[in-house]
Amino acid sequence: MLAFRLHGRRRLSRAGSKLAIFKPDRLGDFTLALGAIRWILQEMGESECVLFISSHASELAKREFPNVARVVVVPFADELWPAWRAFRNQPRDPWWEHPYDLALSLRHQRTSWQELLFSRLNCRQRWAMTNRAMGIHPIEERWISTSLSHEVSLSSTSGKPGCLELEAHRQLLEAAFDTHISAEDLIPRLAPPVGVHHHDSLLLCPFGSSSLRTLPTSVIIAAIKEFRQHRPLSLRLAAAPAEQARYQAYADELVAGGLPRPLVVSTPTIDSLLAEMAGCRIVLSTESAPAHLAVALDRPAVILLGGGHHGLFAPWHRSRRQVWLDHPLDCYNCDWQCPYPEPYCLTKIASSAAARALLDVMALG
Repeated sequence: MLAFRLHGRRRLSRAGSKLAIFKPDRLGDFTLALGAIRWILQEMGESECVLFISSHASELAKREFPNVARVVVVPFADELWPAWRAFRNQPRDPWWEHPYDLALSLRHQRTSWQELLFSRLNCRQRWAMTNRAMGIHPIEERWISTSLSHEVSLSSTSGKPGCLELEAHRQLLEAAFDTHISAEDLIPRLAPPVGVHHHDSLLLCPFGSSSLRTLPTSVIIAAIKEFRQHRPLSLRLAAAPAEQARYQAYADELVAGGLPRPLVVSTPTIDSLLAEMAGCRIVLSTESAPAHLAVALDRPAVILLGGGHHGLFAPWHRSRRQVWLDHPLDCYNCDWQCPYPEPYCLTKIASSAAARALLDVMALG
């Protein structure tokens, strides 16, 4: 009893003392949660937490949180019932059966499959934001509902522009831990790998998670041409080994438009991608995982932001060295169900504005 009074509850080892952090998501979304996860680990202790993540983010999670238990799960499932049966029949990691004191979801747009996974955790308390997922089938919504002991609704953000995902992390943690947390406390931060090779180049990250989110070639060619009149940097494309052909084809398009051929660099690991970003002079990207990684690294970056989820995952900043460009339309937040022949929110961003932004960011150093 005296030891308990002196050292507090977190020194007490017992069943149900661990905290489950539920974030099975794509790489970009997981990057946005780095600050929140780091805050939780500092508050609770690494040995008291278990991360439930996807294969998309497992390498980054291992890099950033090497001493934390990690469980890799399938984050998405097109056919719900077969996926659930397969999940129940497979040998599961013992961390699924561990009795948690608290399970906390940092995934705020939970699909039906993710609701099922989250409800499977054996925990005394279950905390989550009110589900902001779009497009859940109404029949599934009726019979799949996670029993939450604490549900937090996103309160007003006073109309300030920014990233609702980061604000949702902050409000959820404030409620769960009953303490004040500043927005700055949860900003995602990454350190570059050791031994970065610096080169006088522009790193182009053109592809999003769908074709609608890919950088429009005509805008990019015109912007880079204007930019290179003042800063004639070489061009680079960072490609995973399986995507070499896709990036070579994009390089061919840039050459056909009158640009010098970009060097397509293989980035098979997360460290190789981060090294490319840390070594270049500036990043030009669509709103995707590379954009979030570049901002977390505090790299000079210009990011073209479409309207499909505008304000939900971006914009956010580490410093003035990151600029987000957009073209406001009444159809913003369409969940990328575009009503036009092409995504005007991206294709109508002025190439001259992108060139100016690149030059302005370069001037900041």
